[in-house]
Amino acid sequence: MEIFDLIDEVIDNNSSDLHLVAGAPPAMRINGTLLFTSDQKLPPAEVERLSFALLNDEQKEKFRQEKELDFSYSHLNKKRDMFCRFRINLYYQRGSV
Repeated sequence: MEIFDLIDEVIDNNSSDLHLVAGAPPAMRINGTLLFTSDQKLPPAEVERLSFALLNDEQKEKFRQEKELDFSYSHLNKKRDMFCRFRINLYYQRGSV
């Protein structure tokens, strides 16, 4: 599983949110309803790996120091040949990203 594939799935399903939480499967909010994308629960290290794939070195350092980070991310969805922009809130909860 890769974060970029999950983002493409969000776009393809017209989802408003993607939730990555340690100990739970990835979930998308579609028309106000939270739907899991799989049965595979994400271990804390996997949530961190997926999240950090979107960050540059400066953002990673800031996140490690402040334990939270708000940023935007632009993604090219190749299937639709369009850029989509996302607001992302990254934080620690119960010791995990």
